Amino acid sequence: MKDTFRQRQALGAALMVVAALFYGAMTISVKLSTAHLTVWQTAMGRFVLGAVVICLLAGPLRLNLLGLERRLLIVRGLCATGAFVLMIQAFKTIPLSVGIVLFYLWPVFACILSAWVAGEPTTGREWPFVIGAFFGTALILWPEEAGSGLQPGHFLALASSFLGGMAIILIRRLGRTNNAFTIYFYFCLTGGLFCLVPLLTQSAPLLPGSAAGWMTLAAVAVFAMCGQVIMNQGMKFLNASRTGVYMMIEVLAASIFGVIQLAEPFGPKLALGTFLILGCGVALLFLPAPHPPAPDRTGPLKPPVLPDA
Repeated sequence: MKDTFRQRQALGAALMVVAALFYGAMTISVKLSTAHLTVWQTAMGRFVLGAVVICLLAGPLRLNLLGLERRLLIVRGLCATGAFVLMIQAFKTIPLSVGIVLFYLWPVFACILSAWVAGEPTTGREWPFVIGAFFGTALILWPEEAGSGLQPGHFLALASSFLGGMAIILIRRLGRTNNAFTIYFYFCLTGGLFCLVPLLTQSAPLLPGSAAGWMTLAAVAVFAMCGQVIMNQGMKFLNASRTGVYMMIEVLAASIFGVIQLAEPFGPKLALGTFLILGCGVALLFLPAPHPPAPDRTGPLKPPVLPDA
């Protein structure tokens, strides 16, 4: 029995590492796409592929894509869409390594927002980690003496993280009555509808105008879908805290690419800020829940613990 449990844990860990690497590849592709695509082209590519794949899976898996609490599903989809769109826009003006670290403030925002959205107030033992993560953020945002100072992308990344945290809290509520595929389907559906008008009215062409644009668009969509499917599978074998920690490999993969391939600066201030943000985020994920979890009525499929951004 113990060997079976360990094997399941090992399989779950392996799946989550692969999923995190796919999400890292998606993040890198998003950064590279900013030179060839508009934000609406990139976002729509991801949403269309996701919606098509989920619809194809609905029959064989007997999924109820309409779900329950549909208004809340739409709100959650809009939050996740906003997080993804804002992150794309942020990458246009700030380094990849900085943007992805700021985005991973989402556990802190989820902790703060949980009192109002999920009825789970922030406890006294959580506040030191919340403050520590914000101190790390202040270090990253503190302007260098000879630097260019704050850019709009810094604030867009923070807004993306805030919406990502909101999306996580809504997943906690919606996961009690909906499976992971239904939640992701609403993300793709609301995201596609949200981006449709800006896509049709933008001054740029509707479709990518270069081979590089098509390649980066395909990479974003495929990597995002593979990461989502593998993460959902891995969550069958791991609890939420371990899932969130493994997914932080995305930060390391994207940051290493940004520093090595894109020649982005990575000084002591950014290193310390990254350590504080990720360290406090890991601590918040591993703290035992102060309230017993609500019963899950969706069967063996568990909702993802990361915002779709």
